[in-house]
Amino acid sequence: MDKSWAIYREGTEHLACGSSTLSKVPRIEGVEPATIVRGRGCRVWDADGNEYIDFRNGLGPVTLGYGVPEIDRAITEQLRSGIVFGHPHPLEAEVARMLKEVVPCAKRVRFLKTGGEAVAACIKIARHSTLRTGFARKCSCKNATYVFWPPQTPLFGPKFSTKRPWR
Repeated sequence: MDKSWAIYREGTEHLACGSSTLSKVPRIEGVEPATIVRGRGCRVWDADGNEYIDFRNGLGPVTLGYGVPEIDRAITEQLRSGIVFGHPHPLEAEVARMLKEVVPCAKRVRFLKTGGEAVAACIKIARHSTLRTGFARKCSCKNATYVFWPPQTPLFGPKFSTKRPWR
């Protein structure tokens, strides 16, 4: 694990905490891998060549594993057509329709890029549907903290509307 940890320590000179995501920061030197260089199926390898089962699943989105031939082919085909457009792509509506089929209570779907964006959207939906202007959040860290987000925060602007545009 020496090479893996050396790469990680070098990364701390350029990345805050050595990773762009706090949940990826290694904690136990000599026990867990510090950097992962490749994956196949449910297994990943560190920079020293040590093999592990990826219980983190790429932090969630890699539920089917790495290097699945059918998925790799579909990704390669889509890469040839382009990705991350500034306008909607037909696949967005197709996948949303499929999600609605398996989640019958869903009326519409929204795809978001980050966890923070998803949490902000949940807060906005909750505030509008309950007509409450603030919320409390419990942090699930060692020392639990409660945060109150008052209604006059920049997230939703100075005026909070109680109008429900979808009704």
